[in-house]
Amino acid sequence: QTAAIAGEQTSARRFREEPSGESLQEQDFRLPASLDAEVESPGPPLPDLSESGRETTARLQTPPEIVQKNRDTGKPLREDIYHFNMAVFFQRQGDIQSALKEYGQVLELSPYNAEVYSNMGVLYNQVGEYDKAVAVLQKALMIDPAYGKAHNNIALAYYNSGQLERALEHFKRAVELEPANLESYNNLGLVYKKMGDFRKAEEAFATALNVDPGHAPSNYNMALLCEEDGRYDRAVDYYRAYIRSKGATPELARKVNQRLARLTRTEAPK
Repeated sequence: QTAAIAGEQTSARRFREEPSGESLQEQDFRLPASLDAEVESPGPPLPDLSESGRETTARLQTPPEIVQKNRDTGKPLREDIYHFNMAVFFQRQGDIQSALKEYGQVLELSPYNAEVYSNMGVLYNQVGEYDKAVAVLQKALMIDPAYGKAHNNIALAYYNSGQLERALEHFKRAVELEPANLESYNNLGLVYKKMGDFRKAEEAFATALNVDPGHAPSNYNMALLCEEDGRYDRAVDYYRAYIRSKGATPELARKVNQRLARLTRTEAPK
């Protein structure tokens, strides 16, 4: 079994895929999405539309959960926030083209918005347009060189296009900037494993597990590493930890249980 890298980060606030351990992790947008996005104000403030006299029909067109965000104030949404929220909504629905269009509208109003460029990079990664992902993520990092999620996302684009050294460089930068970001440590481990450096791969997975022993992707990937290295008892322990974790998906948990049955019967002699 070969583990792939599971994902990226979108800043809207978190779009999260169920961690499978089999893919590099997008932060924050991963499919299938289990989203708990928070609405953020992108870019510098713009004049309040209600005060400028430019009333908008945004409230009539906005999905219910986005309208709810505005009911506390009773004012029309600021135009850039409206387009940002609509992009989040379309991103949740898997409508990538509409989401990209809305993010483009945000950039017309707020052109120096690193989060929007990073979110667009996530979308381009999803559809396999890695050159476009790199281009927009480079813009995000030009605006904010210390943006950890953008480093993670551009690393994913480089990884998927076979540029492992560049992927490694940006994943290392991502964990430097956000030491508590377990997904980036998991991704870093997967890149090291892909490059054949199993010692450093194990160190990266172990770092994530030292912070959160129940981190599902790192438990799964550590189990694979131990199994491939012939350390069957340890592999069994990590597989069991994956099953117990909150992030275990039903499909992968079923496969892990089958693997455990084989390991405990025949592949892990005492």
